[in-house]
Amino acid sequence: MELYYEGLGEGLVLITIIIIIIIIIIIKIIIIIIIIIKIIIIIIIKIIIIIKIIIIIITFTGFESPEFQTPCLCVSVRKMMKHFKHINNLHHYWNFTVAWFVYVHCHQGAVDLQGAGGNWATVGGRSRGGRRVRRQREKRKGKSVGLRIGTLNVGTMTGKGRELADMMERRKVDILCVQETRWKGSKARSIGAGFKLFYYGVDSKRNGVGVVLKEEFVRNVLEVKRVSDRVMSLKLEIEGVMLNVVSGYAPQVGCELEEKERFWSELDEVMESIPTGERVVIGVDFNGHVGEGNPGDEEVMGKFGVKERNLEGQMVVDFAKRMDMGVVNTYFQKREEHRVTYKSGGRRTQVDYILCRRGNLKEISDCKVVVGESVARQHRMVVCRMTLMVCKTKRSKIEIEKKTKWWKLKKEECCEEFRQKLRQALGGQVVLPDDWETTAEVIRETGRKVLGVSSGRRKEDKETWWWNEEVQDSVQRKRLAKKKWDMDRTEENRQEYKELQRRVKREVSKAKQKAYDELYP
Repeated sequence: MELYYEGLGEGLVLITIIIIIIIIIIIKIIIIIIIIIKIIIIIIIKIIIIIKIIIIIITFTGFESPEFQTPCLCVSVRKMMKHFKHINNLHHYWNFTVAWFVYVHCHQGAVDLQGAGGNWATVGGRSRGGRRVRRQREKRKGKSVGLRIGTLNVGTMTGKGRELADMMERRKVDILCVQETRWKGSKARSIGAGFKLFYYGVDSKRNGVGVVLKEEFVRNVLEVKRVSDRVMSLKLEIEGVMLNVVSGYAPQVGCELEEKERFWSELDEVMESIPTGERVVIGVDFNGHVGEGNPGDEEVMGKFGVKERNLEGQMVVDFAKRMDMGVVNTYFQKREEHRVTYKSGGRRTQVDYILCRRGNLKEISDCKVVVGESVARQHRMVVCRMTLMVCKTKRSKIEIEKKTKWWKLKKEECCEEFRQKLRQALGGQVVLPDDWETTAEVIRETGRKVLGVSSGRRKEDKETWWWNEEVQDSVQRKRLAKKKWDMDRTEENRQEYKELQRRVKREVSKAKQKAYDELYP
């Protein structure tokens, strides 16, 4: 009996060992199956990702139109592919896949914007990589023309011409729309530093608009439309590209409805007269707030406005939709200081805007408010950077206008010689002849002979010959006082800035009068 139980115990132990061995084998088989499944899943995910990358690259580089070719995406894809060698398990593969889908989703939204005229490499951000890619793209495509276009409500142009020109030269602005010039008449006038102002106004106390051009673009002007003292436009041909620059000044909130409707009607007429194939840049003081955020208005504006929208701001958005324009200021994420265009007392808001056709948004690489300037007391200049891709065409030779060197009259010896030669040319007469045209021609001819003429190319600024070091020094002190007041808005700083403003006006007036007295004693 004992032998029986002893044999039974040994049998149970043997069976138990066999069962354990079988269980271990089954577990190992399951582990092997799991590993195989894991490897298969990894391979499938890798294949799917590679296929998606190939499809996206083909999609983005398959368009014939150059603006849809997106090398930046390919660069980013290559960077992401480097991470494959660091992925060792399924968890990391899953994270990579999720990150890739987020990446594609975000950039697909930006590509949709590009298809509507946006620029996914630049809109809503300031990527250093985007700038590098833009340079590569421009080099590959050929010739391009970079422009800095701005808008500013100057408050008045009286006594500010040269100061405005110096600011444009310092800030490298090529074209500037100005509002509230308060100059009567419809003329073009040099304001110094090689800049020329085309303006229109009917009242010296209110309104008035204008466009300031850098010297090299003045000869490109094909047409000037002076619609009213609130709207005017210039058409330029730049390397075969037609660019229309529109300057506008909308009625303020308290103005009558009829005046507001007239302004919008005039602006509509100007836009409708411009062919759809031509580029348009509008610089306007709309006296309205489009507001922060863009729910429902994504096609015409970005998210980066200031505060809440008002009725006048809604009119701006409606105009943009009506004319298929984009509100450029709102597409670029800047800190509030570089979005606020109007500061007065405790009020800080955005009323000055730059607009362009939605189809040309891709040519705008940046837009912001310029701070630290004192030309305008309450408004700030808004500047955008635009790159025109131009045709490679041979330009016909342009006849360069040669100018009489009137600025030499500041020298006493030149001034005295001019007086003597002029008296001789007029036959020693004390009283001028009644025929002004004849007299003017004699003065011009004498000036050309005595003072000489320029080669037509500006080497040194001498056109505003009344400008002197005292005026320049006062303007510089006023600019520093404005910066000081912006940083610390105390009553003392405000009074200092206002006093310097008045002093600059007095010194400009005095310098002009002194120059004219020396010319006509």
